[in-house]
Order: sequence, then structure tokens, then C-alpha cells
Amino acid sequence: MRMQTPSANESPIFLRNPELDGYLKIVVRNILGIINITRRRRSEGRAMANFRNSRLTEALVITKPEVVVALVKSAKRPILVVGNEAVDTDMGNEKLIDYIIRLAETAHIPLVATAHIVGEFIKRSLPPTAWMPAVDIANRLQDSQWKGLDGMGQYDLALIIGLPCHMEWMLLSTLKHFALSLKTVSLDRFYRSNATWSFPNMSSKDWNENLEVILSKLGGK
Repeated sequence: MRMQTPSANESPIFLRNPELDGYLKIVVRNILGIINITRRRRSEGRAMANFRNSRLTEALVITKPEVVVALVKSAKRPILVVGNEAVDTDMGNEKLIDYIIRLAETAHIPLVATAHIVGEFIKRSLPPTAWMPAVDIANRLQDSQWKGLDGMGQYDLALIIGLPCHMEWMLLSTLKHFALSLKTVSLDRFYRSNATWSFPNMSSKDWNENLEVILSKLGGK
């Protein structure tokens, strides 16, 4: 049997069999579709990688207390997370927990007590908005479906203070990578690289002065 040579108007791929011709066209169309999907996903992957890499930078340094004041005033839904070291940390004439109470009352920020310190707040006539382990509040803050302690929606700013160093490091690292719409501010006197904003390493005196300026500019005493 002689092979037929395709005419000038015929494709050398699709010769005489209409079924084969249609089948091959479908295959080619599907391959092209897969190529387009792959290209789009690669493009989306690069965009997501760039976005995530932007979260891998170290914390911005709070060079003056007015930075914290501006962050708190611009936040729509701030929250304050307090660790057990607030009970024993001295701030001149008071403990850190007493300062935190003044801050929460002045700025009207809901307060989450972690560890065993809920009783210390109750003793001082300010029961916290909630008590839970630090791991639990970290899980809730990264949950996009969580509507907050009051059911009114997600928080956009988390102030963290008084947690043990290793615990704060893990909490901030979790939020940094999985709570992408949340800004975190470490108010402790040592630099926390996983926060969005953090004080640099400071002396107790400078730290106390910065915290008092924050309170004063938010309207406290």
C-alpha cells in the first residue's frame, strides 16, 4: 500500500482519520492547558514566596515610645498578652503587672493572662478579659476563623509582655509565619527578633521610662 502524501493545505500530523484527528486535537489542547496552569501556579508560588519572605525579616526596632503609641492608636482591634514574669519584674515603685493594668485600663485593650497569674490580676481588682496558656492564645490568633474574645472579629495588633524568653520566642515565631495579617509588638526590654516591632536591648531605667511615656501619651497617669 502506498503512503499518501498530504497536500499543501493538510497538516502532516492530522492526515485522513477524522476520529484520530479529533482525538489528537483534544490531547494537544489538554497539554496546552496543563502548561498554562503550571505557569500560572509557578507565578502564584513566586508571589507567595516573595510575600512570605517579607515576613522573614527581623523585628523593626522601636527607637522611640511614640512608635508604640501610634501603633496602638491606629489599631482597630488590639489585644494584650501578659506572661508570668510580669508579677516579679520591678518597675521602681511598682511591679510590671501594676503598669500593665494601668495600660490596659487607659487604652481599653482586652487583656489575656497566661500561666498562673490570673489570681494576681483579680487581687488587684482587674480580672483579665481571658485566661489561657500562651500556646492556646497563639493558636487562636493564627486562626482566621476565630472571632476574638468578644466575637467581634480578628485582632490586628498583639502587644506581648512578661513571657519567659523561650515562650515568647515560640509564640512570636508562630504568629510571624501563620498570622500574616497580625502585627506583634514586644514590650519587653530585650530585643525579640520574631516580633513585627520590638524594643532593642535596654537598661531597666530606659525601659521603664519608655513604658511610662507610652502610658502618658495614651492618656494614662
